[in-house]
Amino acid sequence: MSTELAKETRAAPTRRRGRTGDLLVRWSFMVPAILLLAVMLAYPIFYTIDISFSRFDLSSFGAGEWVGWENYIEVMDDYRFWESLRVTMVYLVIALPLQVVLGFGIAFLINAEWAGRGLIRALFIIDTWRWTPFIVLIATAALLALPKDVFEAAKIDGANWWSTLWSVAVPLLVPVIAATFVIRWLGAVKMFDI
Repeated sequence: MSTELAKETRAAPTRRRGRTGDLLVRWSFMVPAILLLAVMLAYPIFYTIDISFSRFDLSSFGAGEWVGWENYIEVMDDYRFWESLRVTMVYLVIALPLQVVLGFGIAFLINAEWAGRGLIRALFIIDTWRWTPFIVLIATAALLALPKDVFEAAKIDGANWWSTLWSVAVPLLVPVIAATFVIRWLGAVKMFDI
C-alpha cells in the first residue's frame, strides 16, 4: 500500500508539469490571434479619437490641423445633432420594445397548435417588415428548442395556455429575449448613421 502511495506522490508533480506545459502550448497558439485582434480593434479606436480632435482633410483622408475640442463644441451647438438624438431615443424607447414584443407574440401564436398556422408562418416570415420577421425567426427557434416536458407538466398541473405562456415559456426565454433586444438595440443605434 505504501509503495503505491509513494508512486502516486512522485507522479503528481509530473502530471502538474504536464498540465502547465499543455497550458503554455495552448496560450502560445492563442497569443498571436489575441494580439492581432487587439491591434485590429485598438487602431480604429485611437484613429477615430485622433481625427475627432482634428480638422478632417477629405483629400488625404487623414487628420489635418489639430483643433482640440472645437469639433465637439460645434456638434453640441448644432440643432440637427439634438434632433437626431431625440429621434433615435424615441425610436429606441417606442419602436424597439414594440418590435420585440410583436415578434415574440407572433412566434407564440404561430407555435400554438391550430389549423392554418403554416400559412401564417409563411406570411410572417416574409421579409416585408424589415426586423420583425428576424425576431419572429429567433423566437420561433427558441420556442421549438424549449424542453417539452416542462409544458407537459404544466398541462398536467392544469395550467391554461396563458399561464403556461407567462409562467413557463417567458421565464425560459428571458436570455433569448435579452439577447434579441441587445441585437436590435445595436442595429437601431446604427440606423441613423451617416
